[in-house]
Amino acid sequence: MANTHNWPLIQGSETATELSAFTIRVKDYVPDMHKTSVTITTQADTNVLSSEFSFPVYAPNLHIGNITFEDSTAGNGNGQIDPGETIFITVPVSNTGHSISTVIKTRLFVSGNNVASNAKSVNLTSLAPGESGTAVYSYKVSPDAVPGSSFSMHVVAEAGPYNSVSSLELAVGRQVEDFETADFSKYSWQLKGNGKWEVSPDIRSEGLFGVKSGTLNNSERSELSLEGLVLCSDTISFYHKVSSELGYDFLKFYVDGEELGRWSGNDNWAKASYPVIAGNHRFSWIYEKDEATTLGTDAAWIDHIRFPAFIETHSGSDTITVLAEPASICPGDQSQLYVFVSGGTDYSYHWTPANPLNDTTIFNPLANPLLTTTYSVQVTGKNLSVAGKATVIVEPPPSAPLVSVSGDHLVSTETFGNQWYSNDGLIFGAVAQTYYPESSGVFYSITGNANGCKSDASNEVEFVYTGVNNSPENGFSVYPNPFTDKLYVEYNVKTAGHIKIVIYNAMGNEIGIIDEGQKDTGYHKAVFDGSHLAAGIYICNVISDDSLKFIRLIRIK
Repeated sequence: MANTHNWPLIQGSETATELSAFTIRVKDYVPDMHKTSVTITTQADTNVLSSEFSFPVYAPNLHIGNITFEDSTAGNGNGQIDPGETIFITVPVSNTGHSISTVIKTRLFVSGNNVASNAKSVNLTSLAPGESGTAVYSYKVSPDAVPGSSFSMHVVAEAGPYNSVSSLELAVGRQVEDFETADFSKYSWQLKGNGKWEVSPDIRSEGLFGVKSGTLNNSERSELSLEGLVLCSDTISFYHKVSSELGYDFLKFYVDGEELGRWSGNDNWAKASYPVIAGNHRFSWIYEKDEATTLGTDAAWIDHIRFPAFIETHSGSDTITVLAEPASICPGDQSQLYVFVSGGTDYSYHWTPANPLNDTTIFNPLANPLLTTTYSVQVTGKNLSVAGKATVIVEPPPSAPLVSVSGDHLVSTETFGNQWYSNDGLIFGAVAQTYYPESSGVFYSITGNANGCKSDASNEVEFVYTGVNNSPENGFSVYPNPFTDKLYVEYNVKTAGHIKIVIYNAMGNEIGIIDEGQKDTGYHKAVFDGSHLAAGIYICNVISDDSLKFIRLIRIK
């Protein structure tokens, strides 16, 4: 942006200083430590001088750390995700930038066939540079989930335009590599060294297959390794066998480059187990020979590796998930679109149709469609180009109700979803089809449907409050009225049948049943203890098989 400042006359050998001579406006989103360059040009008569300087812009930088879970609180505590259990997920969020963030909103999205309930959003406080916060979610896996299946979990942390995203693919049940696929396709194994590990149908601890180290010469090695994020502190176990020169040629097991076990000589199948804490780890099995001598089969075997709950460090093809939250909106409302890509970073996005989106180049634009709209997104990155779609459904609003005055109360044409208003605004708790005003005024109703969409306002009606009407036409009497505690109801039954006497508050909500049952013809009397009721207006209804009669009551203290 350009600014201009006019200086007064400056005499020779004099200097002048002006505070706030120029204004620099920083956009809502600028990456942390973005270098900003400024050029100042000064002109006096025909002389032009220029000077340049730069400075960094401080901004928040959100980062979601290693996500962990535990199943000891509401699950079986075995450290794995099992069908039917509730898992608590811990999401650490830190601000690695140089400026304080606004309030951080985190959201958890779960997609797949094995989820019985999704978690809601969790808000964190604003974070100063270097500070961290933690969001805890719960989700329930369907009891029908098949062990060995998986589902996707996506976590978003947002503070205004600043955000961080983490996507995980979670497995249900124990994560076991038994090599029964007859290859290394179940996990993203890395095979390194002079001789590659190979699937062995001849020697295995169980099943049909195990794996055997590659053929080696002296001073050579054969390595089998796998990287992943362990989600819950637990144990890794496996079966091993070796036939080698005792004390010289070894099968070794490493976690993150640290040797935890070694075996040599002629050892039959045995099980080894080691604790593993939550976090990123690399598991390696290496068979290596020294510089001379070969004994035995000169090989090592591995089978039935039982991992702690973990997700692999991504090394396969990228997958895309596109969501709208919420997927259904009312006219005039907004839905936020999200696109999640598993694996890699530094993506660019292009959403269509552009109107009405607030930004077509970010992973989470806001959509405000007038009609149901399907949005497409193209994601590109290094050696990547994937596309996906999400639909935002615009639900139709309900029709506006018609309201009318019926004696001492108001009636809406809509049976459900009413909210009554007066000329003073919303009437709290007045949500029934009928409403009994306690004062004169202008009233109307707005209805809502199951999708949360609101109708236009109904017609307005003017109601004149005339107080309590205890007319003998009602065929029953209630006394005393006003009352303080006990109420007495007397009524005559002309035709034997079922009678129900109910008391309602002014909002139309049932307070209690005074009397109910089969009644013979003749005189009847019932008593109701109203000492627990708040002061105000109440309605007493006598309901028979062929009629409905009512009377208005006043409770005083």
